[in-house]
Amino acid sequence: MNERIHALAEEAKKSVPHGVTTDKWIETYNIKLATLIVLECAEVAYKFDELTIGQGYTVAKHIKKHFGVE
Repeated sequence: MNERIHALAEEAKKSVPHGVTTDKWIETYNIKLATLIVLECAEVAYKFDELTIGQGYTVAKHIKKHFGVE
């Protein structure tokens, strides 16, 4: 994995509240990490849009919609 994945994993860890059960910790962490990865993918598509005419924005919208991320 590259450094960005590790950074997103660390960010996800920090978002989990203290004192929750292990099951809840894992669930919260997994959801946060998945959301961060989806948003990062959408951001890459948005940046690609600078080089194209609207295609990156459309792709980003579809990525976020597919995963149910706002």
